[in-house]
Amino acid sequence: MGRKRVWVMSRFRVLDEAIAFAVSCEEIASVLRRRGCGRALASQLSRAADSVALNVSEGLAFRGKRRMNHYRIALGTGREAVTGIHLAIAKRRMGKTDAAVAVALRQGRFICGALGKITRSPFTSRSGSPAPSSGFSCRRCAPAPPASAVWRTSRSEGAGASARAAEDPW
Repeated sequence: MGRKRVWVMSRFRVLDEAIAFAVSCEEIASVLRRRGCGRALASQLSRAADSVALNVSEGLAFRGKRRMNHYRIALGTGREAVTGIHLAIAKRRMGKTDAAVAVALRQGRFICGALGKITRSPFTSRSGSPAPSSGFSCRRCAPAPPASAVWRTSRSEGAGASARAAEDPW
C-alpha cells in the first residue's frame, strides 16, 4: 500500500517538474532565438518540452495501457528535449555553465528517470526492449538452470553468499 502511494505522489512531482522543465527550455529557446542561431532547434526544443508536460498531464486522466502510453510518449519527448539541449551545447550555442542549461538538464534527468521507472514493466529489460523470453512470465517460474552453471558472487557478499546462491539460483 505504501509503495503505491509513493508512486502516485511521484507522478504529481513529475508533472510539476515537467512544467518547470518547459519553462526552463523556453528560456533556453528564447536565448537561442535572440542570438540568431538555431531557430529550428529552439522551436523543436520548446515544442518537445511543452509536449512532455502535456502528455504527463493527459496520462493522469487515464488508467492502464492508455496512461502508460502517454507516459512513454512523454519519456521519448523528454529525451528529445534533453538531446536538444545537448545539441545546443555541442554546437557552442549555449554553455554548460549557463544557469538555465544546468537547471533544465537536472529537471530533464529527473523527468526521464521517473518516467522510465513508472513505465518499466516487469516484463521488459532495463533498455526497454522485451526481456529474453523463455516462455515464462518471471524468473521464479522458469526452470532451474543446468547444474553446470557457474554462480559468481562479489567479494563484498562474503563467504556464505556462494552457498546461498547454490541453494537458490534466483
